[in-house]
Amino acid sequence: MNRNAGTADFYIDGSYLQSSSSIVKTFANNADLNLGRFTNSNFYFTGLMDEARIQTSTVSSNWVWANWMTVASNAAFATYSTVTQQSPALSVSLTSNTLVLQWPASGVGFALYSSSNLAPANWALATNLATLFDGQWQISLVNDASASRFYRLQAQ
Repeated sequence: MNRNAGTADFYIDGSYLQSSSSIVKTFANNADLNLGRFTNSNFYFTGLMDEARIQTSTVSSNWVWANWMTVASNAAFATYSTVTQQSPALSVSLTSNTLVLQWPASGVGFALYSSSNLAPANWALATNLATLFDGQWQISLVNDASASRFYRLQAQ
């Protein structure tokens, strides 16, 4: 319905049915809402109404069809795939006695883990929080030169 123009387009199951140019343009729009009738209990809609939408603008016939198709047969209309999140590159630098580990800002949702060996059960979450600095996630750790450490990023 286009209130300013006093017109309405009717669709059934995403297909255009008909138009009407006899729409009342002077109805109140700051009162209670009653779908299928005016708020003074006149002009009842006779029939069934499904998937009613309230918007601030008119939409195209393609939008009406796509909106209906999403509900009526979403499996045929849309397909979904798994999201594979690639691990960003992890870089390590040493400044005095501090290890600085960094990865790109696009690596949101990753956490830094460390281990003294590569056994799967020995990885521990880094206790320092990552901070975003100059377009990079960054964690600073005290360097323990007496032991070997391994680092990896893992999606959370």
